[in-house]
Amino acid sequence: MEAPLIERSSGELHLVGDDGDYFPVKGTKAWWGVFCVESAKLWRIGGPIAIQIVCQYGNNSVTTMFVGHLGDVELSAFSIALSVVCTFSFGFMLGMGSALETLCGQAYGAGQVHMLGIYMQRSILILLATCVLVSPLYIYATPILKFLGQQDDIANAAGIYTLMILPQLCSLAIAFPTQKFLQAQSKVSVLAWIAVFALTSEILVCWLFINVFGWGTTGAAIAFDLTSWGSAIAQFVYVVGWCKDGWKGFSWVAFREIWAFVRLSFASAIMLCLEIWYMMSIIILTGHLDNAVTAVGSLSICMNVDGWETMVFIGVNAAISVRVSNELGMGHPRAARYSVYVTLFQSLLIGILCMIIVLATRNHFSIIFTDSEDMRRAVAHLSGLLGITMLLNSVAIGAGWQALVAYINLACYYVFGLPFGYLLGYVANLGVVGLWGGMIAGVALQTFLLLLVLYKTNWNKEVEQTTERMRKWGGQDIATEKSNIVTVCGLWFTVLLRCLSINFGIPSEKFILLLMALDFNDFCSSAEKKDGKPFASSPRGGFGDLIDSIRLLDLGYVGYSFRWNNKWGGLANIQIQLDQALGYSSWTEFLEAVGLELRFEPLISSGGPSKSPEFGCWNDR
Repeated sequence: MEAPLIERSSGELHLVGDDGDYFPVKGTKAWWGVFCVESAKLWRIGGPIAIQIVCQYGNNSVTTMFVGHLGDVELSAFSIALSVVCTFSFGFMLGMGSALETLCGQAYGAGQVHMLGIYMQRSILILLATCVLVSPLYIYATPILKFLGQQDDIANAAGIYTLMILPQLCSLAIAFPTQKFLQAQSKVSVLAWIAVFALTSEILVCWLFINVFGWGTTGAAIAFDLTSWGSAIAQFVYVVGWCKDGWKGFSWVAFREIWAFVRLSFASAIMLCLEIWYMMSIIILTGHLDNAVTAVGSLSICMNVDGWETMVFIGVNAAISVRVSNELGMGHPRAARYSVYVTLFQSLLIGILCMIIVLATRNHFSIIFTDSEDMRRAVAHLSGLLGITMLLNSVAIGAGWQALVAYINLACYYVFGLPFGYLLGYVANLGVVGLWGGMIAGVALQTFLLLLVLYKTNWNKEVEQTTERMRKWGGQDIATEKSNIVTVCGLWFTVLLRCLSINFGIPSEKFILLLMALDFNDFCSSAEKKDGKPFASSPRGGFGDLIDSIRLLDLGYVGYSFRWNNKWGGLANIQIQLDQALGYSSWTEFLEAVGLELRFEPLISSGGPSKSPEFGCWNDR
């Protein structure tokens, strides 16, 4: 099992306490040590994710570049299609899938890797239903755009293009969940390679369909659909074929607790959509200005460039979400807080660098998008605002605060930024500069409030809420499925691993035993009642032995293996699953590796299986 986020490297051991969390940082040397460690972890995940997302966004940009050289109307129509209709659906789809990031990250940090596949399947089901709900926006794009006040020639061309890229919408239902599934386990390199290949393919196919075959915007749409579905299929094949720890096959369990999952997903969707749709609103307002073709085209070019930086930040967002979720899942509040601080500082450095690059090339970077001199001058005029926007782009915290951040975005963007931009653009007659100025004001207010939220966050409380959040939103009450044995052992393994591997000791034995007893009690009581019959033919030969083991737990004994006769037969799944997860051939080897010694005592029970379970009592060396 790949768990790079949970293991502590030798270089950070002097920064970490017995509980696995960082010591309180005091002094410049300690801060520098934490900064280096967290930076390495951040970019180990965030680098490949950023490459992947930038390449995915590059598919849009590449298509925009090819279409932009067909003419100004084509560029504006294509920009409207992407910025209004596609952005509307993309934001909602991404948001409905982003809750998976929090749940998978926390489940992986807590050692419940088997739940990742269940979560991913639930997310796919939800996103497929979401595709059906938003598809009318694609089908009726032309009348919708005309209703919003766009010029007829732009609306007609945009509507045709939008209808042709409807298949790309459906590919997102597969692409987003598989991405989150892999990101939670830090298996991000494959995502980067797939995205790089897709971007290369997009360039070649666009050149072939547009420049060679002369298919125009139709060729651009076909190329967009093909590369999107190619990426989605490649990701899903990798999950099924190479992620055996998290993917246990299709399961009916994915259909349970869907509504609870939808509620968290909807909160995530609101958070992301409010930010993404904010840009859409600016484009719509720009379409009402004089010389709308140039205004929309120049603004779309600037937003396209800004999008490249934003995609890097989305990659960083995904990385910090995984980092924070994993650390909260392991009960490390200080590590979660420090990782966020390091991320915000590095995001600021990236913003400054991007602003400098844009200002230095303000008269030249638009050449790759258009041949029109008027369009280039308009872009150069907006480049100052583009640089400020890049500086203000900030990192949203991925610790499961979707509802709170949604409220912040609602206030900053729609209550303050958008009305202010309207006043500057139309009342003060500043045009597109005024509209974007209002947007910048909203982003600045959002940045301040998010920093305030970060400062006020009680990270210890976040740790306490993590387990409750996973139980509430994850729908883990699945005691009647065959995979429940894996779920039970996952909970048991989490308790043991957290208490054993952190400091190689046994803190709070009674607490451990109580959790184990509660988990097994709940499991046995529900499992034996299925269909009104016990799982074994003998009342003492099936789960009765497991109940006996609970009684031994009450006496202070801890079982390291369980054998009983059940309808699945043979060695219990508990032993097999734990051995695979830990990478040791036996529990004995594992306990010896972490510095514990064993004393074995047999379980004496009448009417049990032919070979009784063995139990060991652990002691510190």
